[in-house]
Amino acid sequence: MSTRFAGSHVSSFMKGSPDYSQTLSSEIKGSAEEQLNSWLTEAQVAGAGASATSQAAQGKFMGEAAAQSAAAHASADSQNAMLDAGAGFLKTGLGQLGQSPGFSYNETPFGAGNGVVDGYGTLGPNYGIRQFG
Repeated sequence: MSTRFAGSHVSSFMKGSPDYSQTLSSEIKGSAEEQLNSWLTEAQVAGAGASATSQAAQGKFMGEAAAQSAAAHASADSQNAMLDAGAGFLKTGLGQLGQSPGFSYNETPFGAGNGVVDGYGTLGPNYGIRQFG
């Protein structure tokens, strides 16, 4: 018993069969596109997470910088207030400074007389203050 084909030759029988190489190629292409889309989605999600994390860190640092700036301004304001108070005290409370013939406030140089001229200090914070010996 012999098998009979639709045509006289086997090649005519094969002409109507599906092209499996095309089917396989389109499946591979579809799989590759699906994988690529998956990777792109994962990258977008990771990028959004990184962006949110960096924005949160930036907000934290900006808040800390603002707090430090406010503290620095408060400290400077406090120091200025103390300087103003000290200057006022020197003008009113220590008016007798410079009365000594050997010491003249703002005219006697710092460090003169090895730190004391006519009983008044000439070094650093003791400048112009009566020294008791």
